[in-house]
Amino acid sequence: MVQPFPAPCDFVIPFHKKDAPVFFTYTLPHLLKNAIGLRTLFLITAKENQSLFPFHEFEKIQLVFEDLFPFTLEDVAQICQNRGRTAWYYQQVLKLYAHRVLKEKLLEEYVIWDSDTILLKPTPFFINDIGEISGLFAISPEYNPPYMEHMERLLPEIRRLNPLWGGVTHHQPWKKRWVEELLQRIEWRHGRNAWRAYLEKVEQKHWGGAGCADYEIMMAWTFTYFGSESTIRPLRWANRRELPEVTEDLDFVALHEHMMPLLPKSSA
Repeated sequence: MVQPFPAPCDFVIPFHKKDAPVFFTYTLPHLLKNAIGLRTLFLITAKENQSLFPFHEFEKIQLVFEDLFPFTLEDVAQICQNRGRTAWYYQQVLKLYAHRVLKEKLLEEYVIWDSDTILLKPTPFFINDIGEISGLFAISPEYNPPYMEHMERLLPEIRRLNPLWGGVTHHQPWKKRWVEELLQRIEWRHGRNAWRAYLEKVEQKHWGGAGCADYEIMMAWTFTYFGSESTIRPLRWANRRELPEVTEDLDFVALHEHMMPLLPKSSA
């Protein structure tokens, strides 16, 4: 009997120059070492950041410039009224549109990964079981009511299927088909571009905070309509200001910028 085995996948990571200290010191080397099945890392970034990447050192990296997308940071700022978290909302729609921009360059199976998230142990993200490839989802205890309210306004037919299955885990396995069908559903329901509808359904009072989460939307969408291709695989993880001691049994950590005053800032 053939046993399930890890399936190859790409990674898609939004990258801002402020992420450079964490990304080059921790994120990149740990992904290259521990992401089982990793083929290519696609970094979505501004053209001005190209000089940060000496490609002879990073053969698995391909840059995807933001100007290839059908919207700009300024477009998002206009919708968000430039309330302070424009870039945070911008990176969400960049991720949702990555497959449309990359097209055949991107494998069907890919992982969305936050640039400040450090994979500490060898970990697969898709499993091939006799030709059926399933995404392996981590879960979070987080429950943010504005995320759920945004989901209800955007697509009332989906919801979190289990109160313990929070989707905001700083990474997530996606398939191009899952995301494309999501965007088409949004466009059909709201009669306009998915990125615009996605942002316009955030309540104005949350423009300066956290009013929606692509990870929550995608997890609810996937387990509602593609449950046979999705598996909950709990991982041990935490938010940290520094890497944990080796005695702490964690699979990954998120090193958030606001928690890390000791790291040098990028001068780029």
